[in-house]
Amino acid sequence: MTGLGLTHQLAGDSAAASEWFHRALALRPDDALAGELLSAALADEATRFSRQLMVEDPVTEWGGVGDESSDDVDVDDARRI
Repeated sequence: MTGLGLTHQLAGDSAAASEWFHRALALRPDDALAGELLSAALADEATRFSRQLMVEDPVTEWGGVGDESSDDVDVDDARRI
């Protein structure tokens, strides 16, 4: 199973690699290679995720300023409640 994880990791699929390393460690918790490779795969996933967050524009993603379709509450309406 560690070999399958390594294959996925080398192919650039850190998520699938992590799953296989977890499976390998479930069967053999003392498998140091699987543990080290799992750490590397999780670090790759974290890096990929943080880069993805930096690329996304939170204003347009979450319907912020300038988005007429948003459900923002008008401040004057809120004061009247």
